[in-house]
Amino acid sequence: MSLDDAATVGAIIAPGIAEEGRAENWFRLVSECYHDSVEDNGGQVPGWDTYWGSLSGKATDLGGAERDEFERYMKSVMAPMEIIGDLAGDSRGSAVSAVLTKYLENRPQEAAEEASEEPFDEAWWGAYLTKWTGGWDGTEATWPDFAQGIRYWAGEEPVGATELSRRVEELVSHAEGQDLTARTEFLTAYGIVAAAAEEPFDEAWWGAYLTKWAGGWDGTDATWPDFAQGIRYWAGEEPAGATELSRRVEELLSHAEGQDITGRAEFLTAYGIVASTGVATGQASEVDTELVAALAETTATSEIVQTLFEETIVPGLTEAIEAVPGASELSVEEIQEILAEVLEEQLAAASGTAGA
Repeated sequence: MSLDDAATVGAIIAPGIAEEGRAENWFRLVSECYHDSVEDNGGQVPGWDTYWGSLSGKATDLGGAERDEFERYMKSVMAPMEIIGDLAGDSRGSAVSAVLTKYLENRPQEAAEEASEEPFDEAWWGAYLTKWTGGWDGTEATWPDFAQGIRYWAGEEPVGATELSRRVEELVSHAEGQDLTARTEFLTAYGIVAAAAEEPFDEAWWGAYLTKWAGGWDGTDATWPDFAQGIRYWAGEEPAGATELSRRVEELLSHAEGQDITGRAEFLTAYGIVASTGVATGQASEVDTELVAALAETTATSEIVQTLFEETIVPGLTEAIEAVPGASELSVEEIQEILAEVLEEQLAAASGTAGA
C-alpha cells in the first residue's frame, strides 16, 4: 500500500479533523505510537487492538467523535496495520509532512471551510448579544420563538457563525435548565431581558391618589376590609406610578392595621381618608350616651323631652321635609330616615352646647 491508495486516504480523512495544526499533531502521534508498539512487540507489528489501545489512550487532543470515526473506519478495512504502517513511515515522524499534504488535498469541504474561518473576535459575540437586547419579555409564552430565533440567526451571521452558534447554544441550554424566574435573571445579565424602566415617581401622584380616597373609610371595623381591599387594588391600576403607589399604600395600611380602631382612625384622619366630621360624630355619640343617661336620672326628664320635641325636633323635621322635593309623596320609611337625621343633628348640637 501507499499514501495514494484509496483505503489509506480514507484513513487520513476519517477523523474529520478541521484544523491543520491538530491534524499534524494527530499524524505525528500515529507514527510515534506505531514505532513504539513495534519496539514493545519485539520488532514485530502488533495487532490492531493492541495498537489502538495504546494510540487511543494518548490521543487526548481528539474529540470523542473524531476518535470514534477513526476507529470505526479502521475496523472496516481488510488490513488496518498495513495502512497504519504507511501513515507511520520508516521512522518516527518521517511521513508526517507527506500525510499532511494528502490530508489537505482530500479533507471534506465542510472541514476546509471551518478551518479557513478567521479567528473569532470577541466583539462579534458582544455585537450579537446587542442585537437581541430586550429580545425576550421574560414570559414562558414567548420563550420558544425567542429561543428559536436567537439560535437560527447566529448561524446566519456573516462572520464567526460557527462559534456564535456554539455560544448561543450553550447560553440557551443553560437558561432552559432553570425555572422562569432564574432564567429571566440570568438573561437580564446579558441584556436580553430588558429591565423595566419605570418613570420617576411624581409626588403629586401620591397626593392625588389620597385625595381620591378622602372620606373613603367611616372609621369602623365593619367597613375596614372592603376599604383596605379597594385602596390596595386601585393603586395598582393607576396609569402612572402604580408600583410606587402600591408600595406606599401597603406601607400606610400595614401601619394602620397595627393599631386599634381608635388609633387607626386618628392616623388615617391625618391623611384625609377618615373625614374629620366622621370622627366628630363618633365623639358626639359618646357624649349623647352620657347626656341621655343624665336626663333619665332627673325628675324633669319628661318636661325636657316634651320641650325638645316641640321646640326643636318638630320644627327641624318640618324644615327638613320641606327641603325635600316631592315631600307630599314621602313614605313613612323615608320620613323616619329624615327624623333620624334630624335627631342626630340635634343631639350633636346639644352635646356641643353641654361641652361649652
